[in-house]
Amino acid sequence: MRLLTWLDWCHVVRLLPIADPEVARVAPTLTREALLEAIHCVATDGVIHRGARCLRFVGLRMPLLVPLALVLLVTVLRVGQGRGIEFIYFQF
Repeated sequence: MRLLTWLDWCHVVRLLPIADPEVARVAPTLTREALLEAIHCVATDGVIHRGARCLRFVGLRMPLLVPLALVLLVTVLRVGQGRGIEFIYFQF
């Protein structure tokens, strides 16, 4: 979490730990098990992004993470929506 806060120059992200009681208010549809399973982000319009989509969504809004977000986007377009993160994991 420290790294993400350091990379967030424009202050576009607010990080909440799973134990924070505000999580239930921000994302009432998410269960604790779902939160433990993958990273999630909630957009200002209420859309919940999970996993690689979350990293792309956040990455395109942080200047230092834009290259990572573009790599994830190209990989997903190349391999397919559900397998993009697996492709990156096994290539490195």
